[in-house]
Amino acid sequence: MKFCVSSTRSTGCTFLDWSIHFLSRQNYFYHVPSMSWIPLSQNPLSKINAHGHKKNHPSGADLNLKFINSFKDTSKGDFFSIYPYKMHLDNMCNKLGYQLYDVQTPDIWKKINQEIDLDYQKIFNDCHVHDTKIIFLGSNPDVCLYGLKIRVLDRMRTKPIPARSTDELIEEFQNLFFKSSIDRWKELGLTEIWDIRERMALDIRPFDINPDPILCMPHLHIDSRDWWIRGPKVIQKIFKFLSLTVDQERMQQWLPIYCQWQEIQTDALEFVYYIDHIINAIVNNIYFEIDLTFEEEIVVQHCLIYQHNLNLKTWQLTKFPNNTQDLYNLLEPNIHTV
Repeated sequence: MKFCVSSTRSTGCTFLDWSIHFLSRQNYFYHVPSMSWIPLSQNPLSKINAHGHKKNHPSGADLNLKFINSFKDTSKGDFFSIYPYKMHLDNMCNKLGYQLYDVQTPDIWKKINQEIDLDYQKIFNDCHVHDTKIIFLGSNPDVCLYGLKIRVLDRMRTKPIPARSTDELIEEFQNLFFKSSIDRWKELGLTEIWDIRERMALDIRPFDINPDPILCMPHLHIDSRDWWIRGPKVIQKIFKFLSLTVDQERMQQWLPIYCQWQEIQTDALEFVYYIDHIINAIVNNIYFEIDLTFEEEIVVQHCLIYQHNLNLKTWQLTKFPNNTQDLYNLLEPNIHTV
């Protein structure tokens, strides 16, 4: 048995990979990087993700194929899984002969992203050819803001080292894609927290997401929202696809763990559910209590600028007030060219 779980964005594949192993009563997990069988975690959860499970997580088609082939060399066990994902941006730039921070033109960024998408497609072609069953967690555009809160610090975007904090990842992203904007605002002396919020609200495109790959080979497509909400039902569908049987004793142990994991997902979805109402309440002077993170404040200001041609009087406003009517009182016409 070889199977692959994957998704275009971080949507719960690590927990799914662990769940399949756990519920099929596996006690050990073949870990390709260490070329060894390691004990399967009895509960992979931390406060923010399920990365207590040391999944096989190759980046890009070449490494994915190496992982698949490595299973052939094992002498013990016959139950293997991989969670492949897109080639890292820095690796693709190196492959194409670009210096990452020197890439400035939209045409080159488009070419790099197209090559990453083609390479990602090849991952599934290789899985199919090598009898590795494919389970894909789809990313619905309706919940594109689900990924607003960073929950993975495993790797920087530009180099193969872990991030020390979410702030470091955000700073890296800003310097990579919006360096000219940062420099221009600094030249104007616009460096306070309310200036940074406004600049980022103008720069980001929070509703733009890469589409999922088109998979024409046999596979099981699971909407990530279904996995977040109806996990026990989804597991039954997945096990049927894999021709496996759910161990009922393990299921009783798994259910409370799933509920813990589900709470992490629903917490991340709260802003997704309420963003439209928040914007409508600000624009129309409707009473609604809020308590937004800095990243959520950026999205709110972005929506006001780009959807309603409005902005906020935010001078010396280090944090948004806790009611939308207070933000209504700060509205003014947008003066930025968008």
